[in-house]
Amino acid sequence: MKAAIISNGDIGEIDKIKAQMSQYKIIVCADGASNRLQGAGIIPDYILGDLDSINTETLEYFKEKQVQFIKFNPEKDFSDTHICIDFLIDRGYKEIDLYGALGGRWDHSLANFGMLYYAYEKGISLKLVDRYDRAFVCGRGECISKKRENQHFSIFAVFEDAQVSLEGVKYPLKDYNLKRGESIGLSNEYIKDCYVEIKKGSAIIIESLRDRKY
Repeated sequence: MKAAIISNGDIGEIDKIKAQMSQYKIIVCADGASNRLQGAGIIPDYILGDLDSINTETLEYFKEKQVQFIKFNPEKDFSDTHICIDFLIDRGYKEIDLYGALGGRWDHSLANFGMLYYAYEKGISLKLVDRYDRAFVCGRGECISKKRENQHFSIFAVFEDAQVSLEGVKYPLKDYNLKRGESIGLSNEYIKDCYVEIKKGSAIIIESLRDRKY
């Protein structure tokens, strides 16, 4: 059972997000993001938050569509996105894709990025997805990043240091002690599927979904 959250950051091309929605058992929208979903053909199952960012027209539109609203006190401890994640965890969802987590205000982006580790510590697979990239935490053990032509693969120690091995990429690593803040893991190139092994700590993996030049 996979779940999707749509947050109020940079959503990107709404038609491409719409095409992804059929894979999810449940779709939860964080407050003001609902304004961009109106008329786009994406009907969430729930809209959560303090509802201070949703406009009246959007509110009435989704009420007619029988979307369920859950309102929280504006003076709450956690962000709307955090509340959405906890909402899904409480309902047993182990795989969650988060759209619109980044872009806009830096403080909100950083808080949403931190949700990766929050979910990881709870044994939840959370991925941040935008128009260009997909990011997730890889902890102790092994994982595979599938090869995509002309795309790149990056790995960083963000929340803690990690001991990392990489195979199947142009610049492999063997039991490398990856330190927080190092950029050595930036923009690797696939030769085949990338095999990742982490013996200590955890790392953020970022897979590109389309080419973007800097």
